[in-house]
Order: sequence, then C-alpha cells, then structure tokens
Amino acid sequence: MAILLYPSGITEMFEPKELVFTDQELLDIFKDYTFIKTARLQEVPNTWCVWGQNKTYDEGDFNKLGSDILLENVYCAVLFIHDTQIDPAWTLTDNVIYKGYEQFKEDLLRFFDHIADNVLIMSQKTREQQGKETNLIFLNAIGPTVDKRVLFEFDPNKQSKEFYNDNSFVNFADKVIEFLKNDYKIQDTFYIYHDKKTLIFIRDEHVGFLIDSIISALEIKERYESCQELKYVYEQWKKYKQNKNKKRRK
Repeated sequence: MAILLYPSGITEMFEPKELVFTDQELLDIFKDYTFIKTARLQEVPNTWCVWGQNKTYDEGDFNKLGSDILLENVYCAVLFIHDTQIDPAWTLTDNVIYKGYEQFKEDLLRFFDHIADNVLIMSQKTREQQGKETNLIFLNAIGPTVDKRVLFEFDPNKQSKEFYNDNSFVNFADKVIEFLKNDYKIQDTFYIYHDKKTLIFIRDEHVGFLIDSIISALEIKERYESCQELKYVYEQWKKYKQNKNKKRRK
C-alpha cells in the first residue's frame, strides 16, 4: 500500500502492479520530473517517501503539506510507501515491520491532519502578528474533483459579518472578477474561482447576493467597468438558466 499526497491536499490510495513497486513504476509516476528524491519518514514507521523535482517550477504546484512534512520545498505529489511494498534488494526499509496496512494508513492520514492543523494555526498567528485581517473566507469542502483538486462551496450566509466590510472581501472579489473575466464558462454550476489546487462554486440561490455584494464594494472604489463586466456575466448566466428551465417544462 502507498498513499499519494497531491499539492491540493487530496490523498489517493496507490498499489503496485505486483507485490512491490518496481523502478519503472516509480519512474512512470514521476515521469514529468528531471530528478526523483526519496526520504524516510521518521514520524510514521515503515514509510518511504518519493517525490519528483525539476530545475524550474510553477508556484501553483507548491505542495505546502508535503513541504512541511519533508522540511523542504516540494512542487509535486509525494508518494508514501509502506515498507512491505519496497523491493528488499533495495535495502531501504526498517528492520522491523511494526504495523500492517490499515494501521499504517490511519497513522499516516492522522499525521497529515496534524501537520495541516499546525499550518492553519501558524498562518493565523502570522496574520495577527503582521496586523493583517483575520476575517478570512469560510469555505465548505465538498470533496475531490476528477483532476485531484478540492471542490469547495462558498456560502454567503456562513461568512462573518466583518468579512464583507474589510479588505478580505475586496481581495476575494478581485479573484472572483478575474476568474469570471478570463476563465468562466456558462454552465449549470456557477463557479467563481479555480487554480491548480482548488475549484469553488456557489449555489444558484446565492449567486445574485454575491454579485450584488461585489458590485456594491466596487462602486465604492469607483470601479465601474468591472461592475459592468460582472453584470454582463450574471445576466448571461441567468438567461442560460431560464432557457434551460423552459426546455425542461416542455
């Protein structure tokens, strides 16, 4: 058994084709990388870590969780392999197999959660120390997408009142506008943001409220061109939904 940790934080169970992983399997997994790096994970016994590295990298591929675990910058998925699925001839394993697959899986995922919690706590403390806004956006995690990103729902009703009144909302609005201008495609679900790790949508009944809130914030800053662009996208989406509903009634 092995667990693949994607830059988005999504994990996937991974099995070798035979009893153990071969050189070629690992090369195939990290075929897009010039170098392959490895390390033993001390916090969870019987764990060998494998990841790829290139001379240049895209910041959007930064694996924050993997980097905090391995204590170096990682820009790809990391494969955590149980010692029983490593070829003994490689002489890389612990001398003793302490736990089976299920306990290995539980311990590893619990360790991931622990590291992720620490990242959030330290991020919050850093923002407070730097005097930055702490009224951050609240997103409801729905689950993984087919391409291993995390699907989130933005619910306006679950945000703090302060979120709409400070720079946090303006920064969020700017990202929504940029997405709607450059990457938005009309479809049933109203997506408001995406990157290599994340996809965010808002339910139909909340779209109007979000659009109006963003427009109000932009009008205060006299960004009227962005307001018009936002209104156009919203009107096109409403027409699409109305036409689709008419077809269903026929």
